[in-house]
Amino acid sequence: MKIAARPKSDRTAHLALGGILLLALGLRLWALGKAGLWQDEMAFGLLTRPDLSLPELITAARDYILSVGQMPFTVWLQNLFIRGVQGWVPDALKDPFWMRLPAVVFGLMAVGGVFRLVEQLADRRHGLMAAFLFSVMFFPVYYAREAYCYSSVIAAAAWSTACAVRYASGRAPSWKTAVASAAWAWVLVYSHLNGSLYFGSAGLVTGLLWLHALRRGAAGRELARRLALLLALWTGVLLSVMPYLLRFVFENKVHTSGS
Repeated sequence: MKIAARPKSDRTAHLALGGILLLALGLRLWALGKAGLWQDEMAFGLLTRPDLSLPELITAARDYILSVGQMPFTVWLQNLFIRGVQGWVPDALKDPFWMRLPAVVFGLMAVGGVFRLVEQLADRRHGLMAAFLFSVMFFPVYYAREAYCYSSVIAAAAWSTACAVRYASGRAPSWKTAVASAAWAWVLVYSHLNGSLYFGSAGLVTGLLWLHALRRGAAGRELARRLALLLALWTGVLLSVMPYLLRFVFENKVHTSGS
């Protein structure tokens, strides 16, 4: 059976995206361990110590929410990473390069997520332009070089939204694409509580689009069905994070009392 060759435009786009990702990787790795860990990174390191048991890690992450709203996902992930490398990297927990490396990975994934999102909203050429700009802009590079949760927040927001647009538009009509959007939504809201605000806003917009699709009758039935599935999955994710959100609102005196 003869396999058809990919169109030249596809190969060119893939090469361009590969070049952009290499550029992004270089900027995020350059002198990554030169500067010492700063205050928030050191506090993050204390939370992710490999000597902590799983119950202790959960308790530490749960209490930390009251201070800054950071959720447990990146704490757990960093703990697993440090456990994995500590056998052959001396003092990985104190080494700026190894502490920041997981953020670099998420930062690179964010570049790919921005490309995919803009490609869905516009076209591949604009997606490549957006990915290039995102790969070299100051704040995306800065947060991808910080041992903290923001790199995963950016990547999860881009990929969850890209999957949602891809599913709702019918370009990837499988329910698995909607589940992928919900999975990235879970990563986002369990990285930082601000993710709940993002999906609250996204849910309101999606709900309005769902109502509009219903008003179109048979013409909008398929779109309404897809939007309803997205809303149901996102609602499940937000309900799972509600205990953390309520605890932050009612017990976090530093952020809610103005002191």
